[in-house]
Amino acid sequence: MLEPPPSTAPTFREVLARYRATFLDSEEGVAHLADYIREPAPGKSLLSQVMLDEWGLMPAQPLPEEDLRAAAYFIWHLPDTLAAR
Repeated sequence: MLEPPPSTAPTFREVLARYRATFLDSEEGVAHLADYIREPAPGKSLLSQVMLDEWGLMPAQPLPEEDLRAAAYFIWHLPDTLAAR
């Protein structure tokens, strides 16, 4: 059974800010995000080591490539107002 994330885990807004600052090209950002969702690893994370120590990595999502890309695309294109939730 999956445990819910800590209530203090970063919001989509915080994660998106890091992704959008790191990847100016949305295609590259979506590709990296999809790869991270498929197989999270510390070396792929854009969070600081302190954040990783606090919250850990998300569980891997063994989804079809099309679903991974769709999820990453959706997250990347969230408006800032929705990303805060």
